[in-house]
Amino acid sequence: MRQVLFLLLFSSIFTQLYAQLPPSNDNCSTARQLELKTPASCPATSVVLDTFTFNNIGATPSNPFPAPPSCGGPEHAADVWFSFVPRGNDIHIALLGDVESLNAILFEGTGCENMYPVACGFGTSSLELDAIVDPNRIYYLMVSGADDADQGNFNMYIRSTNDCFSCVLERRGHFTISPTPDNGTFPGGEPVQICYVVTRWNASA
Repeated sequence: MRQVLFLLLFSSIFTQLYAQLPPSNDNCSTARQLELKTPASCPATSVVLDTFTFNNIGATPSNPFPAPPSCGGPEHAADVWFSFVPRGNDIHIALLGDVESLNAILFEGTGCENMYPVACGFGTSSLELDAIVDPNRIYYLMVSGADDADQGNFNMYIRSTNDCFSCVLERRGHFTISPTPDNGTFPGGEPVQICYVVTRWNASA
C-alpha cells in the first residue's frame, strides 16, 4: 500500500513539474524554425499556404519584453518564438486559437540581438498581419497572449506569394541599428542610430 501511495505521489509531482516546463521556443534564441512553401516566381503569380499548430502553455515572458507602442499589445505576457526565411516577397500571417487575446510581432534581422519590428497585430482569439518581406533575410515571429496567464493552443496560417509590382521587385534594402536592440527593444533615453542599407535599386522601376 505504501509503495502504491509513493508511486502515485511521485507521478503527481512529476506530472506537475513536467506541465510547468517552458516550451523549447520560449526564448528568441531558441526560436522554432519554420519551413515555408515556395510560390511561383514573377511574372507568374500563385499563393501557397502553410498551416501549423502550436501553443504557449508554460511559456515565460521575454526579458525585455517587446512592446512597440504602435502595436497596442501587452507589456508583459507568456510568449513563444518562431523564425523563418520567406520564399516569396509578400506574406500574410493569421493566428486563431483558444488564447483569450493573441499578440504577434514580426521582426527582421540577423539575430535576436540585431532585429527590428516590421509588422504587428493584436486581437481577441485571432489576428492577422501583412508584410512585404525580403526572401534573403531571416524573420522572427513572437506570439503571446494578453498576459502571463493567457495561455493555450493556436493555429498559425502563413500565406506566401510574390508581389510582381516593379517597385517591390527592383527596390530592396534593410535597416542597420546601433547599438543593437535586445529582443527588438531599447531602454528609454538611449541614443540610437538607424541607417537604411540599399541592396537593390532600379531608378527606372
